[in-house]
Amino acid sequence: MKKILFLISLLIALSSSLLQADDGDWTFDVGANTTVGTGRFAPFWLTANRHGLASMEPNSAYLRTSAVRPYQNTQGFDWECGIDAAFGTLNDIYNIGIGNEASGWGGTQFVLQQLYAGLRYNCWQLTVGSREHAAQGKNARLSTGGMTWSGNARPIPQVRFGIYDYTPVPFVFHDWLSVKGFVSYGRTTDDAFQRRFVVPARYALYTQGALFHEKSAFLRVGKRDVNPLSLEIGVEMNCQFGGELWEHDIRLNPSADDKRLFANPRRPADFLKALIPLSGGDGSTVSDQSNAAGNHFGSIHAALNYEATEWQLRAYYEHYFDGRTGMTPWNKTRDMAGQPHVWIAYPWFDGLYGLELSLPRNPFVSSVVVEYNTTRDQCGPIHHSPTPTLPASIHGFACYYYNSSYPSYHHHGMTAGSPLLYSPLYNADHTLINTDTRLRALHLGISGDPTTTLSYRLLGTFVRSWGSYMDPLPDPQNTFSTLAELTWTPRRWSGWQGTAALAIDRSPRLGNNVGVEIGIMKRFALNEK
Repeated sequence: MKKILFLISLLIALSSSLLQADDGDWTFDVGANTTVGTGRFAPFWLTANRHGLASMEPNSAYLRTSAVRPYQNTQGFDWECGIDAAFGTLNDIYNIGIGNEASGWGGTQFVLQQLYAGLRYNCWQLTVGSREHAAQGKNARLSTGGMTWSGNARPIPQVRFGIYDYTPVPFVFHDWLSVKGFVSYGRTTDDAFQRRFVVPARYALYTQGALFHEKSAFLRVGKRDVNPLSLEIGVEMNCQFGGELWEHDIRLNPSADDKRLFANPRRPADFLKALIPLSGGDGSTVSDQSNAAGNHFGSIHAALNYEATEWQLRAYYEHYFDGRTGMTPWNKTRDMAGQPHVWIAYPWFDGLYGLELSLPRNPFVSSVVVEYNTTRDQCGPIHHSPTPTLPASIHGFACYYYNSSYPSYHHHGMTAGSPLLYSPLYNADHTLINTDTRLRALHLGISGDPTTTLSYRLLGTFVRSWGSYMDPLPDPQNTFSTLAELTWTPRRWSGWQGTAALAIDRSPRLGNNVGVEIGIMKRFALNEK
C-alpha cells in the first residue's frame, strides 16, 4: 500500500510540474447534496450505483469537491489526475475514526472518495489510485449495473493497466476487429468499518486486509462507417485473495479480543494464482488447496448493436458465474464409482438480459433501458465433493457473493456487484453477508431532455426475492423501488447545475421509504487556454 501511495504522489508531482505547459483544461467542482425522508432507510435509488457515497440514512447531507485534469489527446503521451472528497453524514461513519463512537459528531465524516493519477500512450493506459469505474457495457444512468462490478460500492485503490477503450487490431480485417481489456491489483480499505459493524451474532465473520484483483478481455466485430451492426463478446473476472478471516461471536468472552480464524497467504505466487486460477499451496485453506486459491467470480458478456445515423439499439446479455460453478453450461464431474468422466449439464438459467434504445433528438424521450435479471437457479441447491462413502460430485449451490474465506462481496458495506442483491448495510443483525441473492427482477429506465436546460430520469424496479440457499425465505418477498429526477442547467449561470429527485420504496426487506433529494453544483474551468 505504501508503494501505491508513493506512485500516486510521484505521478501527481509529475502532473503538477507540467501544469504550466499544459494546453488542456482542469475542472474544479463544488457541490452540496441533502436528502430528507421517512422510513427505515433512504430509498433504494437514492443510494444505489452511486459509488458508495450516498448515505442510507433517511436524512443526510454532505459537501463534495473535486479537481480533475482529464486526458486531452488520443495519440502519443498524455496524463490525468484527480482528487475528490466529501464531508457530511455518509455511509461508513467509522471509516477514519470520527464517527459517533469516536467523536460524537452525529456520524459526520470526511471521505477521500477518489485520488488517482494516470499515464497514457496511444491506446495503453496506466492508472494508480482510487478511481470510480462504471459497469461494463451498461448505461450508467439508467441500468441496474453489472453483476461483477456495478459502481455501487466505494472504489478500491488499485494499479490498473490495459487498453480501456475499444481499439482496432492493426493489419487485421481492415479495422473490423477491435479489442479492449485490463489487469489490476488492489487492496480494500474497509478494515476499520468491518471491525466496528459486526456485533456478537450467529454469523459475525469479517475480513481484514483483503486483496483484490480484476481482469477483463472484450472483442468487438464491426465497422460503423461501413455497417451499422456490431457484435461484442467478452469476459470479466475478479478475485478476492489474501487477508485474514476474523470472528466476533456471542460464544466468545465479550471482553476478549476477536478471534482470528486463519490468514490467507499473500506471497508473489498468490498474485499469480489470482490472475490464473490455480490451487492453493501450503498455508491455504483446505478448500483452496482442492480448488483455486482465493474467491474467483466473474461474468460472460455478449451484445449486439445497431447504430444508425440518428438512433441506436443495443441488446445485451450478462451471465454471472461464481468459481467454476456456472462458468460453462457443462462441467466434468465424477460418477458414483468416482470416475472423472461424467459430464453434467448446468444450464445457464441465470442471467441479466437488457435492451437499450437511444432515440433521435426530441423533447420527450432520449433513451430507454429495459432489463430482466434472474439469479434464482445458481446451478441448483446441491453441492457435494467426493468422499470415500459417496465418490460422486455435484457442483451446484453457487451461493452468489459468498465464499468461506470472504463471506460477502462488498466494500464499506455496499455490494460491489449488482445492488439488487441487497447490501450488507441493510442487515439489521449487522452480519456482513448478502442475504438476498436468489431473485428475479424487472427494471425500466427512461431519460429525456425536454429543453436545452432541463433533463429528467425515471427508474422503476420490481424485485422478487427468495433469500439465499443458505438462508431461504419462507415466502418470497416483493420490492418495488422508483425514482423521478429532474436536472436543471441554467444557460445564464454558466457552470451551475441543480438536481431534485423523489424516490419511493415499498418493501418488507427495505421498508416503506419516501425521500426527496436536492443537490446543487458549480463547476469552474481552470487553466483554460
